[in-house]
Amino acid sequence: MELRLRNIYHNNSITASGQKLDNHQVSLEEVISKAVESSNYKEKYREYSKPQSGDKKRGIGMAISFRGCSLGAEATDAAGAIVAIQRDGSILISCGLAENGEGLKTVFTQIAAEELGVDIKRINYMEVDTSVSPESGATVASRSTILGGNAVKNAAHQLKETLAEIVTAEFKIRTDDLDFKNENIYEKNKNQKIISFDEAINLANQEGIFLSAYGWYKAPDISWDEEIGQGRPYFTYVYGCQIAEVEVDTANGQIEVLKITAAHDVGRAINPACLKGQIYGGVMMGLGYGIMEEVETANG
Repeated sequence: MELRLRNIYHNNSITASGQKLDNHQVSLEEVISKAVESSNYKEKYREYSKPQSGDKKRGIGMAISFRGCSLGAEATDAAGAIVAIQRDGSILISCGLAENGEGLKTVFTQIAAEELGVDIKRINYMEVDTSVSPESGATVASRSTILGGNAVKNAAHQLKETLAEIVTAEFKIRTDDLDFKNENIYEKNKNQKIISFDEAINLANQEGIFLSAYGWYKAPDISWDEEIGQGRPYFTYVYGCQIAEVEVDTANGQIEVLKITAAHDVGRAINPACLKGQIYGGVMMGLGYGIMEEVETANG
């Protein structure tokens, strides 16, 4: 642990590719501290470093992660989404990023509902259909919430602006004075309800206005020189620390993982329950290929 702490990145550190980590909080020291405290790492490390009697021996190990978010210099990094309000007031979301159990449906629904100020029960998430869903790249690399979520937000914001213009024309109120919340549209300064969300939709329908919007979000610019391997390959990074306590039966080689402690800097959690599920899933995947799978190599 002491060796890691002497060599980890901090704010404004320079990476091997020459990137200065100055646009986000570099939290390696913090996640290590959290994991060490929660796992009682120091005490157990001292205890397990001493000679142990019997066939079963225990040890405790640490690993830390520093990983770029999204595709980085690998490819064009952007996502699109369509948000449409139907005549019955229901809202459809379509995005090219796939729901694989990680919680995209939930998160995208939350984002759209918050932007429009409506109940999530209104919103239906359409499964990916390559004939109609906007191209959004691969569902990998911790990019879906950042890119797809912002694309959904942008599309929903356009719809909100359209409805605001309709309400402004009807009630002679400035669009800047409108607040969308709790299924209604309010006048901000007076906190007075002007019209319900459904009534605003009806006004749009009466005018023949099609309430559909396309949102697009492109990741922040990066710079990368492939020839020399230098530049800013990613716009931001995530950090984590995991500690595993393991018991090995030296008589038969049986391995038992007693406990895993995981501490991750996740940024802003849109849905903490889904996020925890992602961490648990990652831990179990690592556990699987760490003790149950085998990679055979030849000549190195």
